Amino acid sequence: MDIVILGGGIAGLAAARQLQQLGWSPAVYERDVTRVRHGHGFILLDEGLASLTAFGVRDAVAAKGHVLERFELRTDDGRTQLDGPFPGGMGFRRAPFVEALEASVPAERLHLGKRVAHIVHDATTRRVQRVDFDDGTSVCADLFIDAVGRSSAVRSALHPDAAFAPIRVRELVSQVHDAELARSLGSRFLKLQHARGGLAVGMVPTGADHVVWYLQFDAARFPFEGTTAAHREAFARALVGGWAEPVTALLRGTDFSRSHVWNTQDLDPLSSLHGANVALIGDAAHPFLPFTSQGVNAALADVQVLGACLARELGAGCGSLDAGSLERALTAYSASRLPVVARIAASGRALQERFLHPERFDEGAVIPLSV
Repeated sequence: MDIVILGGGIAGLAAARQLQQLGWSPAVYERDVTRVRHGHGFILLDEGLASLTAFGVRDAVAAKGHVLERFELRTDDGRTQLDGPFPGGMGFRRAPFVEALEASVPAERLHLGKRVAHIVHDATTRRVQRVDFDDGTSVCADLFIDAVGRSSAVRSALHPDAAFAPIRVRELVSQVHDAELARSLGSRFLKLQHARGGLAVGMVPTGADHVVWYLQFDAARFPFEGTTAAHREAFARALVGGWAEPVTALLRGTDFSRSHVWNTQDLDPLSSLHGANVALIGDAAHPFLPFTSQGVNAALADVQVLGACLARELGAGCGSLDAGSLERALTAYSASRLPVVARIAASGRALQERFLHPERFDEGAVIPLSV
């Protein structure tokens, strides 16, 4: 069976590794190797770590991360509101994580500089017939796995009416190289949040001397239109420059030329995550709000479930392809993941509402996490 994976980020590389273990030789097409390393970091939970174990790469990848054991929420003046165990997980910087995954995939199966230009598909049968790249080349396959991410052209072809939700929260994401700060955080995910909501700073240690941090802000209350490092720094200092330590230490140690501001958006859950010969995984299937801390975790779970469905229906490795078996495998994958996706998406929206309007919630502080 010829398998083409579109997108060489975390989801695509994990899919290549998993299918390789099951006896197939998928080809990965990625538009830009620097793109998949772009971004600062994330939290991976126990389920994602279990998927890495199933793929046979946990030790290699986990060596790049930092164990998280506790979560602490403070007010902007430094008073602790919540301090308790964090339900398993690790903090990672994105680039080392991607590099560790990439090392597990044969180099000859990675095709770079392949930006998807056009999807040729049959809307009635929901079958992808061909993918055209902007360098003039094309590829056909028995199975396409789309891991391109939020800009997925395959998702747009399968679900032309799908639209992103309005932007309510934005994030300025940065990292600092600061051994003293990382040591003070230890194994703690720390977040400071304004009492009136709509503004927070989160810190995730990702190594002995690295901390990834983010400034979450209500897009309506705190509009930002800057384009330079100086704009980003001035914006951050204006919003949280007077907050308790270690926020001022973060601001002092950050190179804002490496920071970026991104719009946090999600989709209503799709009606399916597959077509006749195509599966959507990761952000191509379910772009979540960052409040869930589930983006990478869910992508790895997608890969594990998809691989299990394919192996069950098709058997491992070589052999003639039965189209009916392939479609049953993809249908089973979609049916398995859709309820999980819907639950995470709903939880993310609830956490966003709590962030924006804490006064509407009677119960106390909660860990910002979808489980």
